[in-house]
Amino acid sequence: MTRDGETDERLHAVAAWRENPYFTGAERAAPALAEHATRPPTAATWRS
Repeated sequence: MTRDGETDERLHAVAAWRENPYFTGAERAAPALAEHATRPPTAATWRS
């Protein structure tokens, strides 16, 4: 367990946050938002 109270399992599971049961819906929202905000535009969303 880390100083902040997180388990090693949760820390190692961050890379696969969608597939792991260690995170609540609220905890999954942060990486989902970051992923959405940094995704490059696709041809369908890009307007010239």
